[in-house]
Amino acid sequence: MRMLASSVLVMESFVMGFALLLAMKDHTSNVIIIGAVISLLCLLTPGLLKKKIGWILGWVLQIALLAYGFAVTSMFLVGAIFWGYGLRLSRGQKGRSSPCRPAGSRSAKCLIDCACEFRENLNPDQA
Repeated sequence: MRMLASSVLVMESFVMGFALLLAMKDHTSNVIIIGAVISLLCLLTPGLLKKKIGWILGWVLQIALLAYGFAVTSMFLVGAIFWGYGLRLSRGQKGRSSPCRPAGSRSAKCLIDCACEFRENLNPDQA
């Protein structure tokens, strides 16, 4: 779950970078600096996700991304998409099972089948 949250934050950083390009032509330097700070924090926050403060900062950055829509209007839509995905991640993965390993099953055969299925999906022509 930490890997998914990290990838979302890095993607948010790239999106903020593109939003900065849109903001450069119409807005003051303060708006651009705020956007750059949000982008940089989105890039650095995945390192803190081992602690609770990292998750809190991630949510604060989601709110900041959404609020940046007042500067670049399209960020309202992009922020809402990331917000929805963040809600989906925060609900947790408890009780969900892997498609190749049912919940509670740790047999060696099941793990080998999962590895073989993964390998076949990577290289279907070499299987």
